[in-house]
Amino acid sequence: MRKIGYLGPEGTFCQEAYYRLNEETLWGKGVIYPTIHNIIKGVAVGEIEEGIVPIENSIEGSVNLTIDLLIHQYDLKIKREIIIPIRHHLMTKGKKQPESLKIIISHPQAAFQCRRYLEEKIPHARFREASSTAQAAFIVANRQGPIGAIAGERAAIVYNLEIIEKDIQMVENNYTRFIVVAKEDNGIITGNDKTSIVFSVDNKPGCLYRVLQEFAERGLNLTKIESRPSRRTLGEYIFWVDVDGHREERKIKDAIESIKGKSQILKVMGSYPVDLSFK
Repeated sequence: MRKIGYLGPEGTFCQEAYYRLNEETLWGKGVIYPTIHNIIKGVAVGEIEEGIVPIENSIEGSVNLTIDLLIHQYDLKIKREIIIPIRHHLMTKGKKQPESLKIIISHPQAAFQCRRYLEEKIPHARFREASSTAQAAFIVANRQGPIGAIAGERAAIVYNLEIIEKDIQMVENNYTRFIVVAKEDNGIITGNDKTSIVFSVDNKPGCLYRVLQEFAERGLNLTKIESRPSRRTLGEYIFWVDVDGHREERKIKDAIESIKGKSQILKVMGSYPVDLSFK
């Protein structure tokens, strides 16, 4: 059975993505890793066949560490995407009233996404940072006192915590997009695919425009465009784009071929099925 890495500890949203995909496909045995870097490196050196890592959130934007590791350090492909709705809950060890809590523990992003609730309902509570929402739940489960965690429902189940307030995030449509990285992408055209491409251009007027024009002229929809520092000189960037379609489809093939001569660097990160559950 294949080994699939995902971010731990037990109860993370990344584990939620693993379980969802595994239930659909009987995908492989899950292996917990402590960091995104560990997962990507694990795939690269052959410890695991595939790994699940976050790449963007609908509120916070891109996960720069994931993008930078794939651009600069590891030659891996994207095989799949999974989009998970992010619902944050306030939970405690045993049932407590929210106003009685003096300490709230969570990942900083989760706390930021719930800041309106925290400011209005328990402004007196001090915040303590955890490396993940699941770790916050673990800490609360193993301590006594007026403390609570902000985490997802799976974390509450795993650590036997009481959810005392549900859905305390500010924005209802909060999603995190995870990708499956492997040594090969999905070579099958499904008809609902996405291709990720990385390129760089000369730092001169019109160079970026001329590359993007190749997609526009073919009626290709770019669903993401992200710039990251090239790490060579200040003001020089590498661009990551996601485009609707598979790299084996004629329009995508033609666009990639056309931008080769206009790019300093060009790398196809992979083609993979779109997560239609998000639509």
